[in-house]
Amino acid sequence: MCPLPRVFVAVICAVGIPSSLGADTLPVRELTVFKDGHALVLHAGEADVDERGRVTLSHLPEPVLGTFWAWTESEATPLRSVTSGRRDVARDRPVASLAELVKANPGAAATITTQAGDIRSGTIRLISLAGQAGSGTDFFFLEQAGDHHAITFNTLRDVSISSSPRTSTTAIDTRPFMELDIDWGRRESPARTSVGYM
Repeated sequence: MCPLPRVFVAVICAVGIPSSLGADTLPVRELTVFKDGHALVLHAGEADVDERGRVTLSHLPEPVLGTFWAWTESEATPLRSVTSGRRDVARDRPVASLAELVKANPGAAATITTQAGDIRSGTIRLISLAGQAGSGTDFFFLEQAGDHHAITFNTLRDVSISSSPRTSTTAIDTRPFMELDIDWGRRESPARTSVGYM
């Protein structure tokens, strides 16, 4: 059986631990700390190879110089290119306010109490702007018997949802990524391969 090729990417970076560790997080193998507080960190391990034969790493420390060097140990599987940058990644997180609870439950039957003590029941209807329901608006509608009552999010005192409410919302994080394009030749790319960056 042919050993898996190793791919290494070198990046001069500050010491930093990714905010959330994922499946593509490589363990630290070596660490050199300089007197000025900067460090050289070597990460190495196995990472998933996608259907295009590429390895994408998205849990990376912040580079100080923004420069990196990449290579493979095997001449049979040269590194064609490396692309790095930032991309938006959606993740679920718990709702943190009554407004987020309302936004997470469009179409749900609810009873709303405002700061002024007004109590209304109906179906939550969000205003859709730029393809995102509830995004960019400061109010929503509570629909009851064909009537639509506009309620501003900052006047909410209590929200009671009849069915099981959705208690999470989608947050968008901007994360760094590095994509390694490996030339597998005529061979089929493996599901995982050894990679590293420094």
